[in-house]
Amino acid sequence: MSRPRAFVETAALQGDRVTLTGDGYHHARRVLRLGPGDELELFDGAGLVARAIIDGAPHRALNLRIAERHLQPPPAGPTVTLVCAELKGDKMDLVLQKATELGVDCMVPVTTVRSVPRPAADARKRRHARRRKVIREACRQCGRAYLPEVSPSRPLAEDLATHAGDEAFVLWESTEAGGLAAALAGSTAQSGIVLLVGPEGGFTVEEVDTAREHGFGEVTLGPNILRADTAALAAVTLASAHLGRLG
Repeated sequence: MSRPRAFVETAALQGDRVTLTGDGYHHARRVLRLGPGDELELFDGAGLVARAIIDGAPHRALNLRIAERHLQPPPAGPTVTLVCAELKGDKMDLVLQKATELGVDCMVPVTTVRSVPRPAADARKRRHARRRKVIREACRQCGRAYLPEVSPSRPLAEDLATHAGDEAFVLWESTEAGGLAAALAGSTAQSGIVLLVGPEGGFTVEEVDTAREHGFGEVTLGPNILRADTAALAAVTLASAHLGRLG
């Protein structure tokens, strides 16, 4: 049985003792009911993992003693980047959570012509902080040692030019486009695989043309029209399976 896990900052894992507070404390103490003598696995999201033993439970905190620590190597092979148009409601959080569990390495929310309304700057900062928290929690749950990177939301046009050298695909409901699975099977990507998924209303023809100009190949996920969040997770699943990250 795996140990319960908690995220901590890298600096906290450098010494022999850690004080767990905030969300980590709440989950360990209030949800799992852990106390003195119980063990936790601590991770910093950058590969450092430690086995820790609780030896004290003061008010709203857990005191832990580091028993051992090690640095896990990063995943081998090409990275998987999901570039996903902003989605309505809490769908984006769901995509971030599940894509993390499925092995994505980087996620880039983008605004498109048919995206949801753009929030003000302060709201964007709060949203980005929440998304980082969603990813940390997903990593805690699924056992990943490395946090996927999530970028602040940016316009699609700003992102398209940043993937030179990667093998990039745009999901598009075109009768002429081939399937993503077949495209991945023929992939020779050395550095990364990029998956571009549109909003609920889909990309405009002009956006797909621009993606094509930046080296994105058009692919589909079959004859059924999938919801945007379903399409994003299906694409990540196919890419992770292609790289051997799923059994």
